Amino acid sequence: MTAGRSATWPPTRWSAPTRRFARWTSAFPISKTKILAPFDCTVLTRPVSLGQTVSGSAGFNSGTEIMTIANLNDMVVNAHVNQVDVSRLHTNQWVEIQVEAVPGLRMTGVIDRIAPQATVKNNLKGFAGRIVIKDIDPRVRPGMTANLSIPVAAADNVLSVPLAAVFTEQGERYVFVKKDDKFERRSVQIGLSNTDFAEVQSGLEEGETVSLVQLAEEGKIKTTKDQPGLPKAPATPRSAGQGTAGGMKSSGASPRPGGTAGS
Repeated sequence: MTAGRSATWPPTRWSAPTRRFARWTSAFPISKTKILAPFDCTVLTRPVSLGQTVSGSAGFNSGTEIMTIANLNDMVVNAHVNQVDVSRLHTNQWVEIQVEAVPGLRMTGVIDRIAPQATVKNNLKGFAGRIVIKDIDPRVRPGMTANLSIPVAAADNVLSVPLAAVFTEQGERYVFVKKDDKFERRSVQIGLSNTDFAEVQSGLEEGETVSLVQLAEEGKIKTTKDQPGLPKAPATPRSAGQGTAGGMKSSGASPRPGGTAGS
């Protein structure tokens, strides 16, 4: 007797779904089956090798991951936003994106989602956010670190001074203004500020010179304590420690959460 399949294939004792599957595998061998991506993409990783045994997802078994794919023309930034800034953010808000690996590159994006619950990342409590990149640059790749600048307020043609020139004491905001050969303390009203400049709403005039170091009342540099063996501070600040009040555009405080580019 020659070994081979029975005249009736698949056997009638098999269930109907099993017989249908057997007929399909006979006509289309599994080894020749093509796995098609659901969209145009790039293969990022392939953790399996040719000839390696894999398993499908069934029941509690998640199956074997055979590759990771991504559409590099449609990328997002997964960011971690500090909790003190999240109340001023909202969806569809424009974001400026800079990528550390590509110096000088600036892209724009919009906030797509802000998580409703805070998480702790790098010992910093914040909220997960997703920013969709609108004008993707081909040099940007998944996994790169991105810095985000999100303007929450702006003021045009206002008087501003370097942020280092503004000091605070018991809730009072003040600056040291140059008068003749000395500096005098003057209270000011501060409006918007960012990491570099602060808007001055009252207390200063354009063109006045302010000190970038904190001074004592008599116009000398303020020191906490004279330490033996250390040179005393000069009576007046050097030119590098002075700034000039002037009119310019001042953007509001811009949260700069870090993030990672991904697909």
